[in-house]
Amino acid sequence: MKNILMTTILALSMASAANAGRNTDQGTEGLTWEDFRNACMHPDQYHAQRPAQNIRVSCFDEIYEWEPAQSDSMILTQRRNVAASVQSDKFHVSKETAPLGMPNVSVPCPKYAEVQVNLNHEFQITCDEAIRFKGGLLDLCSIRLDDVRQQGQGKGVEQRQQTGRFKGQCERTTGFN
Repeated sequence: MKNILMTTILALSMASAANAGRNTDQGTEGLTWEDFRNACMHPDQYHAQRPAQNIRVSCFDEIYEWEPAQSDSMILTQRRNVAASVQSDKFHVSKETAPLGMPNVSVPCPKYAEVQVNLNHEFQITCDEAIRFKGGLLDLCSIRLDDVRQQGQGKGVEQRQQTGRFKGQCERTTGFN
């Protein structure tokens, strides 16, 4: 019984070591982007007889932006002071100053809601394209995601949701007496 247990542990350890660096879900070996490009150039150095095929790049973009929300309004107090004095060749009346009432005014206050915009984009490339691309994997995705958005292909595919954060322009005004 002890020998069976030891043999099982040894077999599991060997299988675990053989699968180190491999994604067992897909049966593929995990590499960095640079290693992947090198494997495309020199497949024999990566235990392969030919370069990789059916290469799919998956990109995910998460942007936080502000968009107009329902505006608030704000009441502003208006002020008016009137001063008067009289001068003549014989008399004068000293200057009198008094505040006069004015109606308050309601002004619009722009308000903005923060929105999280997610975009998933998947595309295929060849090993030759991976080799020719001189940037990193995130650079590749950033360029492709920007292209998708600029061409309007992201519309309808983007997932938009409000984060619950708001910014308003009608915060309490300070500095006035």
